[in-house]
Amino acid sequence: MNNSVGPDHDLRHETTSSKLFEKGFDTMEVRTITDHKTLQMLARLHI
Repeated sequence: MNNSVGPDHDLRHETTSSKLFEKGFDTMEVRTITDHKTLQMLARLHI
């Protein structure tokens, strides 16, 4: 089962979270700001 909601959505989340990490936000802050429900969802974009 593919839980992806689409490439545009994934790209938006990946770009947003990458920029936040570059600015020094920690994992929990990025997860909250980008509204990822779990750390696994966030990690999926950055492995």
